[in-house]
Amino acid sequence: MIPLHQRPEDADYNKNYVLYWNHVALELIRLTHTETASGAVNGPPLVARMLGILHLAIHDAFFALHNTAGIGTYLSPTQSAPYRLPDILDARDGRQAVAGAAITVLEDQYFVSHPSESFSANDQAEQLLRRYISAFAPDTLSSSYRFGYEVGKAMLKLLAIKQDEPGTEQDSYMPSQGQYRFFHDPTNPVVVSSVDPNDPESPKRASRVAHAPFYGMTAKRLAVQYRIGKDQTEHIIADPPVGFGEGDMPEYVDALRDVYRMGGRTELNTTTRRPWQTAAAHFWAYDGSNLIGVPLRLYNQILRTVAWDHRPDKRIPESDKNNVEFARLFALCNAAMADAGIFAWQEKYCFEFWRPLSGVREASTDLIVRNRGNGMVEGIPDPDRPPTMDDGTVTLQDPFWLELGAPYTNSNRIPFKPPFPAYPSGHATFGAACFQMMRLYYKNSHRDGIADFDIDGPDNIAFDFVSDEQDGRNRDNLRSPFDPNVPIDDQPGIVRALWKRRFGSLWEALWENAISRVWLGVHWRFDAFSPKDALVRNPTPTTVSSKTDSPLLYAVETDHSTSYKPVAEVRYTSAGTRRDRPGKKFPVGGVPLGIGIANDIFQGGLKPTPQNKQPSGRHRCGRL
Repeated sequence: MIPLHQRPEDADYNKNYVLYWNHVALELIRLTHTETASGAVNGPPLVARMLGILHLAIHDAFFALHNTAGIGTYLSPTQSAPYRLPDILDARDGRQAVAGAAITVLEDQYFVSHPSESFSANDQAEQLLRRYISAFAPDTLSSSYRFGYEVGKAMLKLLAIKQDEPGTEQDSYMPSQGQYRFFHDPTNPVVVSSVDPNDPESPKRASRVAHAPFYGMTAKRLAVQYRIGKDQTEHIIADPPVGFGEGDMPEYVDALRDVYRMGGRTELNTTTRRPWQTAAAHFWAYDGSNLIGVPLRLYNQILRTVAWDHRPDKRIPESDKNNVEFARLFALCNAAMADAGIFAWQEKYCFEFWRPLSGVREASTDLIVRNRGNGMVEGIPDPDRPPTMDDGTVTLQDPFWLELGAPYTNSNRIPFKPPFPAYPSGHATFGAACFQMMRLYYKNSHRDGIADFDIDGPDNIAFDFVSDEQDGRNRDNLRSPFDPNVPIDDQPGIVRALWKRRFGSLWEALWENAISRVWLGVHWRFDAFSPKDALVRNPTPTTVSSKTDSPLLYAVETDHSTSYKPVAEVRYTSAGTRRDRPGKKFPVGGVPLGIGIANDIFQGGLKPTPQNKQPSGRHRCGRL
């Protein structure tokens, strides 16, 4: 089996059985996103869904046996309820019940092979899970374990993707071609794989991947109630600046220049990103690479860190005080991220908006700015010989531009752009949903050391964290293809520096997670949030004297990197229009989308989404 090195995490974490099964899931995610072990639960939306189902099952198995004031089960104990909790009978042991629920969900999700999955990959996942089950030593014949098993089955019946549902399959989908439309990665245009996954020597085929095009419009929602405060909401976002509705060409041009300078390869003379921003871009990546997996694993790692730091019982890791907190908090956060994945992917394939690599390379020649001299074009360093036009303007198109790119960590492959549309950012949506849910939970727990704060503003929930992308062991640029039989410590390549980060608040982490995707060059800033909310306005914008001029809307620093507001001053309040909802305003980007999902689920008390609010599977842009 592929060797998985340990994270720098306190061993006492996994003495708590809620954290133990969370850890098992995170290790399975890591394994099944590694070459030769790729599994059926692959990619951000399905991983988020798996974790949501897992922690809802753990939640109900625990709270059905531990009556706790103010906390009910997700499934209803009422006999006539459409989402019914199994009978408790004589179950009494929360540890065994949680084990039964967790094992049932994980076996269902990871023991079912997929046509593209090799027997070896399936076997490795089974070996890993069996090892953790053996170490836990559950009493599988006990009434409590059997109750947990029934809870897991009930949760899977309600929420798992069924065989006749599209899930994240591409099926017959092909991208819509044209200006502003998502298309395949020009630097990694195809994925080459064996026709027979069990025979590496079998003929090869090239495929053009578009991940999960039907998921957002068909997948059952977990816990949103479509209400925030007294207002109903659809959890949809405003149109991107161009290609839809009213349009905002100045914002799009400014965003293009922003990602051109902040998201390019480090060696390009047009890139003005600072070194720490490059490191931060990698810090948050988790783009499905070997031994690392997807961002849901990252957010759960941070959740583990914060939950452990603020656990109510510091002496006994497995105490029921800690179990109550962890079972509730992890269910809230992972249900929010599961729904965040659904709504983010619904909106991604509603708009099918292209990523910056396409936007810069294929910018139409009418996107031009006036050359101001001094080697700069409206705040962007000119290439040595820009295509200057007769009237002194310069086109924004750069057909050879390269983004920093999502890193193929622990591989000899080049960076890539994720194989799905840009708007909104999945990272921004998932991260905002998780961090906002944590903020809501701790704000309402009145915990010592956590000051009261506005739910739409900064907090003081600080934490230290080491990302797997910057752990002093994982590699950039392996000298040869990844070897699944050799520990990564013994594979030659550039070792990523160990970087232990200190975040002063979850609000800060929420912001940096979102903007880091611009620093990788794989997202536009509006994929995360409106620039009005987080960037510094240019105090002396260029005067627009003709249609060929475009003002620099937002300020740059003296080194020509983008100028950002202090995080404590950031508020995600700006809204925009949407062509299919005339007369209404909607949030911009993934951050307010994720925050809204968390607010909805927390207010609703973590209950199933009503059946009449589930999607029809016929409307890609949010119509129920």
